[in-house]
Amino acid sequence: MMESLSMLPQNEQQPARVSKWTIPLILLVIALGIGVALTVNEIGVLALVAIIGLLLVLGTLTNPDLGLMMFIMVIYVNLSSVLISNYGLPSIAKPLVALMGVLILIRGALFRDEFHGWILPAILLGLYSFLGSISLAYASDFSLALNTLIDYLKDAVIAVIIIMLIQRPSSLRRAVWALLLTGIFMGTLSVIQQLTGSFGNDFYGFAKMSTSSTTGTRLAGPIGDPNFYAQIMVLLIPLAVDRIWNEKSLILKALAIWAFFVITLTVIFTYSRGAFLALIAALIFMAIKRPPRLPTVLLGLAAALLIFQFVPVNYRERISTLLDFFPNSRTGGFVDTSIQGRASENIVAWNMFLDNPILGVGLGNYNAYYEEYSRKLGIDPRREGRSAHNLYLEIAAERGIFGFFLFTSIVILTLIQTVKAERMFKELGNKSLADLSGLLAASILTYLVTAIFLHDAFPRFFWVIVGLAWSAPQCADYSLRIAKPKFAKT
Repeated sequence: MMESLSMLPQNEQQPARVSKWTIPLILLVIALGIGVALTVNEIGVLALVAIIGLLLVLGTLTNPDLGLMMFIMVIYVNLSSVLISNYGLPSIAKPLVALMGVLILIRGALFRDEFHGWILPAILLGLYSFLGSISLAYASDFSLALNTLIDYLKDAVIAVIIIMLIQRPSSLRRAVWALLLTGIFMGTLSVIQQLTGSFGNDFYGFAKMSTSSTTGTRLAGPIGDPNFYAQIMVLLIPLAVDRIWNEKSLILKALAIWAFFVITLTVIFTYSRGAFLALIAALIFMAIKRPPRLPTVLLGLAAALLIFQFVPVNYRERISTLLDFFPNSRTGGFVDTSIQGRASENIVAWNMFLDNPILGVGLGNYNAYYEEYSRKLGIDPRREGRSAHNLYLEIAAERGIFGFFLFTSIVILTLIQTVKAERMFKELGNKSLADLSGLLAASILTYLVTAIFLHDAFPRFFWVIVGLAWSAPQCADYSLRIAKPKFAKT
């Protein structure tokens, strides 16, 4: 059987070959993205939204992979929030998700498309949302709970749509490139902004800044918050490394290197300590998955030295405050006010869970209870609602033990999907997609590290990666189905 597996057609055993139109199209997409951002005032924002919607419809109906790439890019660039905050438009996220659902139904009816692998994750995500909906009956702030539930349902549907649209290895690869092209777009704008000092220009909302007296100016991208911006960017680094490893085309490999550098620099310029730890964890995980040879080590050191030239002194000082977590550090404990505040937020979340261990205080209701608990604790002098700054404690506080168990189960099952896909692709002789499956796991683990320091404010980016991870095994199944007739002949 193993010998037969090696007889797969070239287009399934190796990454899809790059046609003569692929590179011009990729460069055109990047140019159009930057061009559109710079000419919004000329064509009008509503016209821009209409054009995006029309292209998405035509792309999905004529070429599902093109529609998938556009859908992922629109979601990951946070276009809906940019249009709301910068131009006062209503949200396009929910209509966009509904539109993609309709287009999938149309393709199923007209083109007889088959969608595999989405039922189990849909059931799991449905159970998780059902559990959250129960909190509407007892949450102190009903509107907060309802809005949180609606946002989660939208993100769950996004994940299921991605799973349904990625049925072939080529689709998975293109979805990854959609993420990296988005990373190039956001990262390039942010790096230009940092290196030129053009902090007054937010590039029409796609390169925002955050300024404070303690940390100075930090990149915030289209998210508007430097820590969460770092979180969604650091997720892309393992995927960029994968494409550097496995792309055969020198131009695509160069694009992947471009993505790696601008995304890494962007993470650095956000000054996010959690993202720094996640980056270290990702590099360790990748080194374990693929122990580097001496030339790779030397190349990595050269890249590190190059990136180090751009590292601000403020960033090095901020990273050094991580030592404040240790009681015997040179600073003698919690000196950094943000660390002190987060300690309070974490302890409060734990106390909320202990008081409401079964179902929690209700979706989105941590903020509503924080000040009451914080006063009793006496660590945080701030008298305002705060977020948990720890995803796991937030879930436990708001959803109780059942919610925490369900979320953990979804994460574990998602990681199992990547392991399953990696094993299947190795058996099929497709090393490139085996590596990609493994590094999807690295992206998920990277998010889980950042989640130790951040709450669930922008979860949809995580669910996009989850969608890709659940898609990987069905892509391997597709390759196996294609290969079976070959086995029968041999």
